[in-house]
Amino acid sequence: MVITKGVWLVLLTLGVAYSADAGVVAPKKRYRVTWEERDGRIDSDSVCADHKNGSIAYRECRSYAIDYFHAQCHKHREGVESSVGAKREKERTLRDKFCNIADRFYP
Repeated sequence: MVITKGVWLVLLTLGVAYSADAGVVAPKKRYRVTWEERDGRIDSDSVCADHKNGSIAYRECRSYAIDYFHAQCHKHREGVESSVGAKREKERTLRDKFCNIADRFYP
């Protein structure tokens, strides 16, 4: 079993990072979303584990993590369709990782 860690800074106003809306106001808060991966899959219990369990920061982090996972799933699904060769395989791996967690992660 291979265990790795992922860290992403997720903006609370995810529309800025993932929406085509140009008129969205810049976010005021940011959360560092962390997770561990086992055999190429994100461990849902490890998402935002660096925040105190039950805290507002923990709940908000996990809430926005799901939006991030869905956005990454969509991004890499499109990447699979628009790429070839080794890049396509990398996109497929990322798509599988993020779509898998997006489908089963409920904060």
